[in-house]
Amino acid sequence: MPSLPISALFIGSACWYGHDMSEEKLLTMEIAEGLVANPESFDISPFEKWDKDVICFILESTYELDDPNYQNSFKSEVCNLMKGVLTYEVAEAFAVFADDFGKFHFNNYSSIEDKAAEILAAQMDQSDYDLEIHLYLNELTSLSETAAKYLSQIRLSGWLELNGLTEVNEEVASHLSSTTAFLSLAGVETLSDEAARNLSQRRGIGLTLGLTSISDQAAEHLSNVIGGLDLDSLSTLSDKAADSLSRLDGKMPPTDPLGEPMGGDGKVCLSLEGLEQLSDASANSLSKFRGLINFKDPKEWADSLRQ
Repeated sequence: MPSLPISALFIGSACWYGHDMSEEKLLTMEIAEGLVANPESFDISPFEKWDKDVICFILESTYELDDPNYQNSFKSEVCNLMKGVLTYEVAEAFAVFADDFGKFHFNNYSSIEDKAAEILAAQMDQSDYDLEIHLYLNELTSLSETAAKYLSQIRLSGWLELNGLTEVNEEVASHLSSTTAFLSLAGVETLSDEAARNLSQRRGIGLTLGLTSISDQAAEHLSNVIGGLDLDSLSTLSDKAADSLSRLDGKMPPTDPLGEPMGGDGKVCLSLEGLEQLSDASANSLSKFRGLINFKDPKEWADSLRQ
């Protein structure tokens, strides 16, 4: 039987309710099933409300689509319908957002409901996957303390990326410190000393920050981070801050927070790609770091930047 054009589906949906579709704008399961059957013309933009389980049904229907363009179209349409909010309905279908490499990409979602974060915490677990899993929420521009608490409870051995956030307060930092994942906050350009202290107490291994400046106190706190520390956006560093960062533990722990053995050569990398010059005092301090700086020998790197 040939597929019906999208216009016929809308006409049919109006008949099902006995009045003009424009008055109701309700996406029922019956309508959704018809729309999903015609991926080349899939469009849910006219709708404003939806029945229970419809969103999860649409997202999970992408498993049956061979064309990645259709898959992305379905996901984009749902995101637009949610107005960029990662809702609990979307979170219930979280598995469809994974690629073949264990990376969950929630593209285009600028905020997340607390309930959605709770669902992800309850259902997403590293032990259910053979691959190292990662959670990418890089377009979130805001994060509540409650959502941060739930996201930090997800057992991840890969990255938790929140690079769209431009600030984190002390409470959010405290919750995120509990994540088992490598944590990336590359959009955070400023950080209070207290927030730095909270992040430095994290369970996970590795931290990326987008700081454009750093106080001496914050540097001292961050020197307690376990694993790699990425501060590539810094263009200057005080002598005292350099001395503090040089005391970062240069060795990776033998196991990650989930108890799995750590690979590699066991050396921690301190990343300071934004620095172009160092005072003699700063160079002397950083040259003593026991790990790697920008994946280079610390002394050779520091000497190359001496003023």
